[in-house]
Amino acid sequence: MAEPILNLKVLTIRKRISIEIRDDDAGTSDTQLYELRNPQEFDLLAFNRLNLMGAEAQRLKARVEMDEANGKSPAEADTMRLEELAAAMVELVLIAPPVIRRRLGGLQRLMVIGAFTGVPALIPQAPRTIPAAGAPSET
Repeated sequence: MAEPILNLKVLTIRKRISIEIRDDDAGTSDTQLYELRNPQEFDLLAFNRLNLMGAEAQRLKARVEMDEANGKSPAEADTMRLEELAAAMVELVLIAPPVIRRRLGGLQRLMVIGAFTGVPALIPQAPRTIPAAGAPSET
């Protein structure tokens, strides 16, 4: 009998993340586990939309980092759009009540996206310094 040319497994395993919500006024803290969707759960249109948002976010991140490296403030439109993209991506990948998703800050959203993709590429990196000409480089 011939070997199959493709073996597929229809098993959905979801990653989980822990989110702690503190209420300083009430002096309470609550930690819950929330699931991230598995990429296999997306239909083709949603998966494509997520990929397009990720590609746009990467371009914006590169532009913002370039501005910062050149001593310029990033364009407000770029940073606002990056925030919008991060919120929209988290909306797609994080299975949590809307109030929880809304309470996440920008960096936290990027961390959720990094956990989903397994590549924390959108998280800002520490500024890199370029030694002046003739100065010893750090290695």
